[in-house]
Amino acid sequence: MGHPVGIESEAYPRGRYIFNLCFVVDKSSKVDCMYEPMVQKCAAYLTQLETV
Repeated sequence: MGHPVGIESEAYPRGRYIFNLCFVVDKSSKVDCMYEPMVQKCAAYLTQLETV
């Protein structure tokens, strides 16, 4: 499962920094929905680190 992020700024050569934070979860896992908030929070944290 992944969470794509795009940060727009003139500081980047193309005007935008794009990344996708992914967690790999076993396809037979029945609790994969519990990882979604963690992926989103980690992506938000990395975004905050990049923009500070």
